[in-house]
Amino acid sequence: MTTAWRSANFPQIRLATELGLRVPRTIITNDPAKAREFNRAVGGRLLCKSMKEQGFVDETAHFIFSRKVAREEFEAQADEVALCPSFFQEYIEKDHELRITIVGDEVFCCRLDSQGVQGAETDWRRVDPSKVPHRIVPLDPGIENKLKQMLQRYGLRYGAFDMIVTPAGEYVFLELNPNGQWLWIELVTGAPITNALVKELTH
Repeated sequence: MTTAWRSANFPQIRLATELGLRVPRTIITNDPAKAREFNRAVGGRLLCKSMKEQGFVDETAHFIFSRKVAREEFEAQADEVALCPSFFQEYIEKDHELRITIVGDEVFCCRLDSQGVQGAETDWRRVDPSKVPHRIVPLDPGIENKLKQMLQRYGLRYGAFDMIVTPAGEYVFLELNPNGQWLWIELVTGAPITNALVKELTH
């Protein structure tokens, strides 16, 4: 996998790679030529993601979801990249997704079976979370150790990790959110995340 697309602009990706996790090739650019080069490098398997704001409001509220960009659309719009920095990532096929919430030493690994739900395949947030099957599952000990190392390196006692598991069973790191939401997982699965947070804050 080409490392040229993992720069100092992506400290989480750099650290995840250092810890031995697989990460998608990633670029932020407002250079159409670099965007085209990246699209060729990932074979047209291109995902466009929001970079900072998760949405915007005009007369109504709009949420910006991650989405795949087809070759034809990319070629038609590539020059527009010059007008605004754009966040592109290699699209990786999923078997399922994981939301891994770590509170202190407690780990809550929630499997999201998004691929069987229409509209949720690329970004499960597009649909009502109750429509996406959730269940707490064991986490591979090697992956757990690496995620805990990441939290330790950042001096964090809480972290919400998003990961993909590919059809071949490979784990792919997407993001560590140090202030990620967790209550919906508890409501859907019954995982005692609130108790873990209270224990962590009061011990």
